[in-house]
Amino acid sequence: MKIRLFAAIATLLAVAACGGGDQGSSGEGGSERAQALQGGSSSEGAAESVDPCGLLTAADLSPFFGDQTPIPEARVHIFESQLCEWESDAGELSLIIWPGEMYYDESDECPGCPAVEIGKEAFIQSEHLGVRIQVLLDGQVLQLEASYLDNADEEFIALARAATDRLSRD
Repeated sequence: MKIRLFAAIATLLAVAACGGGDQGSSGEGGSERAQALQGGSSSEGAAESVDPCGLLTAADLSPFFGDQTPIPEARVHIFESQLCEWESDAGELSLIIWPGEMYYDESDECPGCPAVEIGKEAFIQSEHLGVRIQVLLDGQVLQLEASYLDNADEEFIALARAATDRLSRD
């Protein structure tokens, strides 16, 4: 529930920031906005040239979605971050790259959450209908969220580790 609410608010903020609808694509700077919404770089500086949808493969996602891995939805800026979402009847998965270490929020939202050995520091938070993991890296934070997916924390940690490894190579 929190993940859906977060995604809905984030999407509304992103549309508002870009001038909303199609009108932003025809005006001055519209091509920059469109490119930013599609995950490209812009002069406004989102998580520089990071394509979060390219950090996970169909093989990585198969434990969560089976043979029917959904096509990732468009990347959207959320407070200068990059977002990629996969959604199917099985559940939803989001990968967010935050462009600064200040977005690492274990102490604020998850005191006592189990630590995970990924990146500089990481934690995992499991709730009734979902799971979230944040990984602190040099200069950025990788956040992976899932709702309604019936997987063990170990599989989710492996998915976060795969995305972190690919991000670290870039």
